[in-house]
Amino acid sequence: MKEGGKDSEPKSVEIRFGMVFARWFEKKCSIYVVIDVGKSNWFETSAMMQVNGKVAFCLPGTAAPEYVNLVLGQLTKEQILEGYDNWYEEPTPKIIVDEINKNAAKPPRTINY
Repeated sequence: MKEGGKDSEPKSVEIRFGMVFARWFEKKCSIYVVIDVGKSNWFETSAMMQVNGKVAFCLPGTAAPEYVNLVLGQLTKEQILEGYDNWYEEPTPKIIVDEINKNAAKPPRTINY
């Protein structure tokens, strides 16, 4: 054990497009979906929320592997695009659709930390 009670053992997490996970921070749980497997020790996610009673995804941000506290499931590319449509409350801009299509084709990867 390291000082402070944390394990010194290396950890790893497999990151894949569409992976839904929970992150706890200061006793609050947020749910995210991976929208780009990223590079090095980062990846991109969008927070999941509700807009007019429908699942929606807000604009993306970067995340680190230690943010993945619990994997909850997997969404398809179509479900993610629908979530963005719900966020915008109209069809998602083409530039974002193109980026999602490109990201969905990337293979999963493992990040060691």
